[in-house]
Amino acid sequence: MYEEAREKVAAFVGGAPSNTIFFRGTTEAVNTTASSLSKSLLKRGDEILVSIAEHHSNFLPWRALGKQGIRTRVVKLNSDYEVDYDALSGSITKNTRVIALTHSSNVLGTRNNIKAVSRIAHDHGALLFVDGAQSVPHMKTDIKSLGADFLAFSGHKMLAPSGTGAMVMSDAAAEIMKNAEPFQYGGGMIKSVSLKREEFAGLPSRFEAGTMNIEGTIAMGNAVDYLNRIGMENVEEHEAKLSRRMLSLIKDNDNVELYGPVSSKNKLPLVSFNIRGVHSHDTAALLDQRGVAVRAGHHCAQPLMDYLGIKSSARASAYIYNDYEDLDVLMESIDYAIRKIGRKNG
Repeated sequence: MYEEAREKVAAFVGGAPSNTIFFRGTTEAVNTTASSLSKSLLKRGDEILVSIAEHHSNFLPWRALGKQGIRTRVVKLNSDYEVDYDALSGSITKNTRVIALTHSSNVLGTRNNIKAVSRIAHDHGALLFVDGAQSVPHMKTDIKSLGADFLAFSGHKMLAPSGTGAMVMSDAAAEIMKNAEPFQYGGGMIKSVSLKREEFAGLPSRFEAGTMNIEGTIAMGNAVDYLNRIGMENVEEHEAKLSRRMLSLIKDNDNVELYGPVSSKNKLPLVSFNIRGVHSHDTAALLDQRGVAVRAGHHCAQPLMDYLGIKSSARASAYIYNDYEDLDVLMESIDYAIRKIGRKNG
């Protein structure tokens, strides 16, 4: 059943089971890849390119390689709040080895053009690592079509239990990783061990040390079955309607400051906002009084918060289980919060 889940998850994003490694989530996948590449491919003087919009999980593991003399360089965003493709291309040097980029921002909801980035990366001989945590659950994704070398995503964002996730690799990336130094050592990831030497297993076992989250991984396979029954095209269509509705309701409220694009084009049904003059945590507490759950804080993206000129924001996001009525309740609750703090609705 565990290997059957691997087949399901791999097929879900157009990958091969032999190139699919299970992890506890995207964070572990990034850390494993960064660490293993630093021991097998990267060397002092090499460079990693990331965007300013990365989740800490796709920023800190790469920056930590600075201790080995491997530099991380940051690319800013364009006017559409996507990565600035011209600046990205212009930032590549002969030392660039990896571009690590989110497919969709967990703060702004914007989707980067991964196909375009893939062409930029591969034209310069660099690998492309894609954080798909915010995209794989929301849109039909194919690693070959994207041109990604590594595609990591988390199960809990796609209706699976917490502590599950996977990384699917291209054949070229798998060729590198099959001989890379493992991130963790223990049972299940070795071929043989003696007092003098050890021989590690091949992929994917090489990076699945210890007792894996077997039941959670099987459940991730079941989540894939469920999403396939719905159809990812239907998920995208439903979310596109929610995104348009969400933005139409919130963007013209003068008491609300919206971050990111005000167009629903190329955007998840997600809005980050603040009620003017109110801390995001207070906003979240007021919305909670109405039974509305939002995330508040820096969203594990503090460099992006600094770029936007804020400390934190509230974030409302929708998925396949939400509908227009939920969005209406969200707006009613925002209006309630505004009245509660004594402001007149703009």
